[in-house]
Amino acid sequence: MKTPAQELSGITESLIILALDANLEHSSKERRTIRDKTRGGGLLDIEDQGQLLKLPSMKPVSAYTFDAVDDRIYTPDAGLLMKKPWEILGERAEVMTLFFDALKWFGFERLKSTPKNIAVSGKVEACYALHVRLITPRGVELYYQRIIPFDKNGKPLPAKIQGNWVCSPEQEGQTAILAASLIEDAHRPNAMLATVSDATEIKFPVPMGDYKALFSDRAGPLLQSGKRKAILHWVSEHLRQSVAGTEHQVTGHARGIDEFIFDGLKVGIAMND
Repeated sequence: MKTPAQELSGITESLIILALDANLEHSSKERRTIRDKTRGGGLLDIEDQGQLLKLPSMKPVSAYTFDAVDDRIYTPDAGLLMKKPWEILGERAEVMTLFFDALKWFGFERLKSTPKNIAVSGKVEACYALHVRLITPRGVELYYQRIIPFDKNGKPLPAKIQGNWVCSPEQEGQTAILAASLIEDAHRPNAMLATVSDATEIKFPVPMGDYKALFSDRAGPLLQSGKRKAILHWVSEHLRQSVAGTEHQVTGHARGIDEFIFDGLKVGIAMND
């Protein structure tokens, strides 16, 4: 049975390796065989409506993923977020996870304005380009683009281009809200934000009470005594007595290393506010 540390290492390595295969520049285009007796069958090119958006492509660089230890609950309801979606997603945001043995990645880029050829039902407060990639271990990749307009309350709005849906509130809209919820949760109090990096970067929260045990198998750096340096932790405010017997107040502060090597991967940790 694998330990939590071994499972974490396996998942992060899989995510990084699959993310390296993200290279499609345009929305997916398929060729399907039509089996229709009235038409005699044949081949039909099916182009994703995302190609009509003509947006620059977006590839994985630095993505959030799920909690490394706890099973968390994320909301698809914008009204349950602590902030508006655009305040969480910022100018650019990424979320990735393993879908069975494939990588599922979502990228969000804020647009300066809603594209002119988009018909939106409602007044737009903020608009995002949505990029979706599904990559299998064999290197097969599906990539498509959508947009997500939000109203002033953070609610996703329906949008079409040339009669084709490019934002359904129940699909793309909920995807964006769930991603914002996951990112918001990663910065919750009483958790550390861990960043694992190689060719790409993955970020995830680790509960404050679990991160030391999770990274207990880390490699150095070492002290002169041969022991590993202490991992980042919080030292509470306390009274300290000197050798001379006098006492002085020590204010609360962070102490310990915040970067180390874990199973060959570079890891950085930071305390959430």
